[in-house]
Amino acid sequence: MVARSKSEHQLGFEHCDLEGTTPLTSLRYLLYFGGAGTNQRAVIRKLESGQLGAPRIQRQHLVSMFHSYFERRFQTCTRTSIFGEVFSLRKLYTEYDKLDMDLTSDNVGVCYEAYSRNLWGQVLKGACSMSAETAYSQDADIRYIIQGALELPEGLLRTAFSYSELKRRGLAGRMKVDKSDLNDSFEFGADVLNVIDAFSLEACLGELPIKIRHSDGTIHEYWGNLRAPDLLLQDGERSAESIRKYHLARERLRLSGDVKTRASVLNIRVHAEFNLFIAQTGMNVSPAYDLPLEDYRCTTWKGGYRVTAFKPRRGSKVEFMIFSEYRTHFERYLRFLKEAYPEGCDYLFPFLVKGEKRAMKYRQSIFASLLIDGGRKPITLQSLREKRVNWMLRETHDPEMVADAAQHTVGTMVRNYSKPNHHIAAYEFSSLFAKRKAARAAILEGECVPSNPTPRKGSAVTPDCINPTGCLFCEHYQGVQSFDYIWSMATFRYLKYSEYQLIPLSKDVDGSPQQSITERLDQIMDDFAGLSDECQAWREEADLRIAERDFHENYRALIEVRFNG
Repeated sequence: MVARSKSEHQLGFEHCDLEGTTPLTSLRYLLYFGGAGTNQRAVIRKLESGQLGAPRIQRQHLVSMFHSYFERRFQTCTRTSIFGEVFSLRKLYTEYDKLDMDLTSDNVGVCYEAYSRNLWGQVLKGACSMSAETAYSQDADIRYIIQGALELPEGLLRTAFSYSELKRRGLAGRMKVDKSDLNDSFEFGADVLNVIDAFSLEACLGELPIKIRHSDGTIHEYWGNLRAPDLLLQDGERSAESIRKYHLARERLRLSGDVKTRASVLNIRVHAEFNLFIAQTGMNVSPAYDLPLEDYRCTTWKGGYRVTAFKPRRGSKVEFMIFSEYRTHFERYLRFLKEAYPEGCDYLFPFLVKGEKRAMKYRQSIFASLLIDGGRKPITLQSLREKRVNWMLRETHDPEMVADAAQHTVGTMVRNYSKPNHHIAAYEFSSLFAKRKAARAAILEGECVPSNPTPRKGSAVTPDCINPTGCLFCEHYQGVQSFDYIWSMATFRYLKYSEYQLIPLSKDVDGSPQQSITERLDQIMDDFAGLSDECQAWREEADLRIAERDFHENYRALIEVRFNG
């Protein structure tokens, strides 16, 4: 592949990364030894000061190809995805910087495969610093970047990772369980309200620091853009006049300010209101972030309020639902905006950054840092919405209603938000075992509750507790959710189907016992596979073993004797 090498100063993204407040950092740091492992906030400064030494010319061609690849990606992909891919690529460079090796277009494929094998080994040994799924995703990112940049055919680069093996070992695909008792959510909600109470308009524009009084009695001081007194720089060798001017200027900024000079302080109030809004409405973060500031009116609706824009300026229909208890908080926030911005503003949540344009996506990091500095525990908005959805599911047991409230389909809600709850699981397990403690082993693999054999609904076969096949048609028969069970059942089906094939062609096989047994076994195995992805994988593995004539020990001898298995 022939590609033009770019100069060091042509490796930036100012011309294509137009969404964020600052563009993606130039890839020029990949030309330098140790550049990939340097903090991105400081890497340009270190490059300019010469702390990273001289660029390695042999790296230039490959880095140019990576830069061209990411330029193309900006045309079709989200900024967040590209940031993640660059982060993965930096990991590869960091690893080979430790070995003092230069990645080039000639050796990058071999180096990637060696890196993949090493990372895979760390995952299997439990020595990896990241989770197995994160390592798998990072490995895939690097492979796709190299393939895309060098325009290599699919499959040429070999990864050492196997997702099926990760799932088999229980390292991936595990369902997260909701173990929260909502205490964290309640504490977070109280912290948000405490911040809102502290950051009134008078406090935001008045004397600093602003004191946030938390529910546990602690007080946290917020100084805005000013340093706290204990963090002020020492006077050092500065003249007395410069020291005096500095303290006068600082004191002037501390005593009062306006909307422009106190933008960072006002943003804290907006952050708190935004977090409260998401918690109350359950709205997706992106549309909530872009809500316009309109003349909102509340009308009663099904125990809560429907909020609509009266004569919206942009001509679009704005509507969302709120709980009745939230109405007073929401209206108080609207009054705050009207007083702070008498000439109006474009957004319901006007995050202002001096000298920068509004970010394309909401970032919670500033508000989270405020809480952490005060010794409080922040909760991400994703986690907050998950807790809200799971709480509503536990209270209502109505997935369709909850999905509608969460603005998702039922499928999306179950996949991305709903989590098993250990309180409910403990209750269901105790109920299950209470019902099944009298269960005993069935004649066939599985269990049954001792009782008179009862035919299954719609079954023409009379069950009994003597023959294994008699269990199949009994109402009390219960399977076991394990691989050994489905392997045994698949082997038993092979045995019965082989008997079925021995029936002479001259005889009518429809309705024969062998056909009924085979069909019933198919039904049991299909129901088993539909229980979960794990059961489906067990079913597929059992079928594969039968195809390879690897039979379960319960029936292996019988098959070998009767059918020369």
